[in-house]
Amino acid sequence: LITIYNCPDLSRFHPPLPEERRTAREALGVGPEAYVLGLATTNFALKGVEPLIRSLAMLPDDPHLYIAGGRNPQKYQKTAASLGVGNRVRFLGKVEDMRAFYHGLDMFVHPSFYDTLGNVVLEALACGLKTLCSDRAGASAFLPPERIIADPSDPAGMARQITRLRGSEENIPFTPKGAGLDEIAALAETMVGKKRLQRTGGEDTPSLRRQA
Repeated sequence: LITIYNCPDLSRFHPPLPEERRTAREALGVGPEAYVLGLATTNFALKGVEPLIRSLAMLPDDPHLYIAGGRNPQKYQKTAASLGVGNRVRFLGKVEDMRAFYHGLDMFVHPSFYDTLGNVVLEALACGLKTLCSDRAGASAFLPPERIIADPSDPAGMARQITRLRGSEENIPFTPKGAGLDEIAALAETMVGKKRLQRTGGEDTPSLRRQA
């Protein structure tokens, strides 16, 4: 069984140039020294917005959480206020320029309770963001174990992972390798090669990869 993952448009989603990052931060209304976590979803319950807000309340006072997505956030705003982090959580509504959104962040967190993939995770990685992702999302296949959220309902565990990742210097950029395409190309090459050998009575033919 070979899984083929969606790939983000790497001509659009890429790490920001300094000017792009400065412009994106200004659009978000944050200064260069602020630390900004981000999440993008239109299903706040399914994608773990509440436990993420609760984890924010367990972190130091400087991280802020910006959430892109066009749903009614009133319930979650009340939760944030009750936890004392209402001034650190901002719901942006529908965001037209997602690349600029990613460029303004320091970390992307996706504590989803279910996702066949999670395109936003791959877009965030392509934009050079430190990223955490739930193991309930297919995109977790692109991350090492320490960057996978095993229990999205555990705010304390999530807060610890955010803290560790924030202190890490290592980043993991997205590349198409591992998205399933190489495996499909290899399988196709093998199958076509066998067909050619059958037609030619055993004479080998050049590789598809060399012809491509």
